[in-house]
Amino acid sequence: MSSESTPRVRRQEPPAIVLTVMNPIFAGVLRSPLHGVVDKAFMLLHLTGRKTGRRYSIVVGRHDIDGVPTAMTSAPWRVNARGGADAEVTSEGRTWRARAELVEDPDTVAGAYAAEIERYGWKGAQRRLGIRFDADRPPTRDEIKDAVQRDHLSLIRLHRA
Repeated sequence: MSSESTPRVRRQEPPAIVLTVMNPIFAGVLRSPLHGVVDKAFMLLHLTGRKTGRRYSIVVGRHDIDGVPTAMTSAPWRVNARGGADAEVTSEGRTWRARAELVEDPDTVAGAYAAEIERYGWKGAQRRLGIRFDADRPPTRDEIKDAVQRDHLSLIRLHRA
C-alpha cells in the first residue's frame, strides 16, 4: 500500500495489556476514594448488552462536549447504546444514572473529534482519542470524517437520568 492511499487518520487500538491489566486497575481506582487522580480523564460506563443481557463495566475516556459527559469510541460494544440505553456512570466518586445516546452522524462526530483535537493539540489528541495521524500536521476535517466513516468512530453522550 503506498503512502498516497494510506488513510491520514486511523483508529488505533490500545495495546492488549491496557485492556487486560490496566482497565481493571482504572475501574478500581474510579470506584475508590482515589478517584480524583483519574476523574478528569476517565469514567466507568455501566451498560447492559442488548442481545446477551450481560452487564458491562467499561473504562472510557471522559470528554465534556457541550456540557455533556461523552465517550469517544469505535469499540463494538458501542452499539448497545444505539437508539438510547439506560446506563450508569461512575465518575467523580459517584455513580449516577444516565441515558446513553450513540451518535454516529459523520458530520457531528467529525466535528466533535476536530474540537477535541484542537483542545488537546494534534499530537496530544492521538493518545486521548485512540486515533493516529499519519502526517506532520493536524488532520483536515475531511480526513477526520473519512476516519469516522471507515473506522466507525462515534460518540456516546451520557445524559443524566
